[in-house]
Amino acid sequence: MSPAISAGDVLLDQFLHPRLVAAGFEDLRPVHMPILRDMLVSNLRPSELGARLGLSKQAVNDLVRELESKEYIALEPDPDDGRAKRIVATERGWQRRVPWGGGV
Repeated sequence: MSPAISAGDVLLDQFLHPRLVAAGFEDLRPVHMPILRDMLVSNLRPSELGARLGLSKQAVNDLVRELESKEYIALEPDPDDGRAKRIVATERGWQRRVPWGGGV
């Protein structure tokens, strides 16, 4: 477990994942949960997300590409640095936040 991911986060993810699947988000895997939790609220660069979660650059980039292909997130140019990208939620990503009327 990453030092940035607490035991409470793990329990929350274990609680939420089956409910998201039941709400129609069958393409989400448990490994996506901490990534989505941070991505959808933080507007981070992939490198910042990796540092926050204690993941390697390669692991974060793989997960970001996977979630981008599933249309949960998009990468947009960073207004502060033309070479960098920021992670932003797509409409599908925002739908994932409220599958049963409450925030996820």
